[in-house]
Amino acid sequence: MREQKHLKTASRLKECLDEHEMKAIDLADRIGVNRSAITHYTNGISCPKNDTAQKIADVFGVNPLWIMELSDEKYVEKRDLTAEDYELINDFHKADQSTKDRIKRILDYAKKILNEEHEAYFQFPGGDEE
Repeated sequence: MREQKHLKTASRLKECLDEHEMKAIDLADRIGVNRSAITHYTNGISCPKNDTAQKIADVFGVNPLWIMELSDEKYVEKRDLTAEDYELINDFHKADQSTKDRIKRILDYAKKILNEEHEAYFQFPGGDEE
């Protein structure tokens, strides 16, 4: 028997299936995966990849990050995040603190540069002169 590493994901997925009175095979058909994949998720053997977690979340109307054990918020305001956005969030979540700090500094620097470019673009030549 395979090791169960994703018990929280398994529990959350079972909760959604029960709440919607849906069978694993129905979910598999709906999101286009093999029934065995859903069985692995509900048994805690594996965790769905980002795009699959997004599809599951869409079916049940829940936060995909909650499905993937990355958030305790089951429901969040609907956002227009793509699978790529969730992949970036997931990568950031997995990073060590030093890497997270470096990424934050890079983002802060990029925001500063973009703001300076934006302000420079909208300044009129000689605007401060009388």
